[in-house]
Amino acid sequence: MALITQIPIAEVAAVTARTLETLLGHDVVLATGRAVLGDPTADLLPDDAPRTIVLPFGGGIVGELTLVVVEHFATAMEAVTTDALLTTAVLPALMAGAAAIALTVDIAVDPEDAAEIATETLLTSVVGEFASVPLFESDTRVACLVVRIVDVARLGQPDRVAATPPTISAPPGVEQPAGTGIARHEFQPLGPAVPAGATTRSLSLLNDVAMDVSAELGRGRLKVRDIVALQPGSVVELGRAAGSPIDVLVNGALIWRGEVVVVDDDFGVRVAEIVVDER
Repeated sequence: MALITQIPIAEVAAVTARTLETLLGHDVVLATGRAVLGDPTADLLPDDAPRTIVLPFGGGIVGELTLVVVEHFATAMEAVTTDALLTTAVLPALMAGAAAIALTVDIAVDPEDAAEIATETLLTSVVGEFASVPLFESDTRVACLVVRIVDVARLGQPDRVAATPPTISAPPGVEQPAGTGIARHEFQPLGPAVPAGATTRSLSLLNDVAMDVSAELGRGRLKVRDIVALQPGSVVELGRAAGSPIDVLVNGALIWRGEVVVVDDDFGVRVAEIVVDER
């Protein structure tokens, strides 16, 4: 029996959705759609500039748990994190989903392995067994949870490569579109990282690349009715103590912390701390 059919995908999606609701302060109610077996397609994913976070499996199981969310959801979740990273925001939901998978399939996960990937990467995957569950707010598809499992034993058997790919039988209550299936794909061997005779280029070539730098004083969270009620003179409280250093972000990533200064009648930031990512 295929490994993917052993996973309680509906329960995994439900616990992931509940964790996302908690993250968003229960202001959002998410409903899970019907699980679909087969390669993920664009019509299963949100339409509004989706962003994708992946949590790879360990413990001898090859695969991952992936969450695709619409841009405005991603922005809302980043707003409630300390580092303004979508990966940090959705990691608790992915960990909860992985824990539900681990009840039936022996997987392990490392939070440090979670990362954001291009959504197109998910759509062009060619190896593995997939199960996808869309998540809805009211009638709007706002996210999609995708589970991928690679049956390593199958990939090691040459007789598995055939013109007609083997299909995966769906468990009760799970829809499988006609014509979907999993086939092994043969890739050409990888060549050397640097071709013979080629010269490596220095990173100094990037020195003139322009990057956006922004300083963030603090953040707050308001309900829509409170935002609508704002008038000139209203005060919005930010979640940062007076005198605390401000965050300096480069292309949206936290790099420094510092203090506000005035330079020739313009605001500036004196760097007080460099935030180092050990990875």
